[in-house]
Amino acid sequence: MLSTLEIRHLIEQSFLPTRCECTIDSGTALTVRFFHDTSNQEILVVTGISLAQLCNGLAIVGLVE
Repeated sequence: MLSTLEIRHLIEQSFLPTRCECTIDSGTALTVRFFHDTSNQEILVVTGISLAQLCNGLAIVGLVE
């Protein structure tokens, strides 16, 4: 099982060069915010991603693809 810190790092690195920020909501769900490169304006927010389903690297690859 991956720690929440590892999950956040893997997801944020996977979307480079697009900047994104992962936050944990209530310990069970993940929110990912994406930002425009030059204006730093938030362009997309994905909420309610279950942390229980992100138990390994393959699950994160499936999310990112």
